[in-house]
Amino acid sequence: MKQKLTILGHANPDVDSIVSGYLLERIFEVIHACDCQAEFVIPDQTLDSETVQVVEKYGIDVSKYQKPLESDCAYLLLDHYQDARITKEPVKIIDHHPTSQFPSIEQAASTALILYRMYHDQYVFSKAEVEKILLATYIDTASLHSTKVTEQDRKDVKQLLEQYQIDEKKLYEEGLLLTDLHQDPETVFLHGLKKYQYADASVWSSYVQIKEEDHDQVASLLEQCKKTREEQHLDCYVFLEHNMSSFKTTAYFITKDGCFEKQYDQYTSRGSTIMPMVEQIYTSPKQVTAFIGSSSRCHENFEHQADIVSDYLQAKGYRLAFGACSSGVMGKCYQVFRDHKKQILSITVEKFQEDLANLPESDAMLADTTFDRTKQLYQNSDLVVFLPGGTGTISEFFACLEENRTVDYGKEIILYNANHYYDPVLEAIEHCIREGLNGEDIYDYFQVANDMEELIELIEGYEKRYHSEKLKRLANH
Repeated sequence: MKQKLTILGHANPDVDSIVSGYLLERIFEVIHACDCQAEFVIPDQTLDSETVQVVEKYGIDVSKYQKPLESDCAYLLLDHYQDARITKEPVKIIDHHPTSQFPSIEQAASTALILYRMYHDQYVFSKAEVEKILLATYIDTASLHSTKVTEQDRKDVKQLLEQYQIDEKKLYEEGLLLTDLHQDPETVFLHGLKKYQYADASVWSSYVQIKEEDHDQVASLLEQCKKTREEQHLDCYVFLEHNMSSFKTTAYFITKDGCFEKQYDQYTSRGSTIMPMVEQIYTSPKQVTAFIGSSSRCHENFEHQADIVSDYLQAKGYRLAFGACSSGVMGKCYQVFRDHKKQILSITVEKFQEDLANLPESDAMLADTTFDRTKQLYQNSDLVVFLPGGTGTISEFFACLEENRTVDYGKEIILYNANHYYDPVLEAIEHCIREGLNGEDIYDYFQVANDMEELIELIEGYEKRYHSEKLKRLANH
């Protein structure tokens, strides 16, 4: 009995998705005729009118493929790697954008070009089919201007143009297709819509391709994006403005905390460049650096506080970076994260590297000096928490505080003033303010928690704006 296979492109399919589905169905009819009944299906009832117009001009009747999804079949995902419309794992994924989940996916200009590479030894492509492959490639890359185009892509395109004697000028013009801004704004802003699920985060993205003189219309489209983000309860809406006059891209990252704008100096790929960075923001584990005393002679209450704080942080999913000591309060932090099998980064200097032998379940880094160690600990963190420590920890606090004052986007620093241990440090800061050597704005660069309840409140507040802060940094990097 033949296996029933549904070939499924992404929702709101673009030219590449439709061309690839059309081709793959035809390929499977030839090379898998005996063992597979493959069918390309477009479940969407409404499609982008410009996309339909282009593919129909090249001989693809999309209405033939518009039909409901069936559940009693296997699925092959084409031109995407995840799909909320199906409830079972796909038997195969063919895409052209590597992701953290599927790093082995070959990056290419289009999925249609990937299909040619995969099957040209088994299937004889006609000139009309090759023209469709090149059409999808030119449109998906703004006529090869996109950053995702590789040297191999350019070689393959050139070879196909020459071998099949296809008019490159015509395809080039098709690839520079401008978004029709005369449509209803509620339709325009959804052009090229794709929906992503990154861990627990829901992210949508769409784009327009416009001339320089139409830039003023982007403001109204962004308002539509903001409205949709709220209505759909999205974590982020990524809207791209591709300027076809300068071949530059502007990305707008819209969250509950605002709209962050990033400009690229070339036509930049959504799939291979922009969305992988957004994915990393929403899926990478958060890292906490704990600056803390290493002395084994400290009051036992400090170890108890370290145990409670460490357990809270590991339960929140944080990875630990610390100064690589197995004794004292610092050792207590290590034990808690180790016992819960959390990732740990130990950073020390050559003089104390023998202690790394007592920290077998951590990654290790050696710094040249303690100054360098502090810098590496600061840089390898999202959240910086100072628990009670001696002169070394206090010096690290002031070093990180000063770094926060001098960089554009500093870290979240919390001074945990357990049992009022850091009162003298805070009094020293007040003394600097009274003497006119610091301003009151010094308190903008760190926060103080006097007990566990206050610490939890500060960290939860930080986590609510964590992803927005990351996107803001991405936009301004």
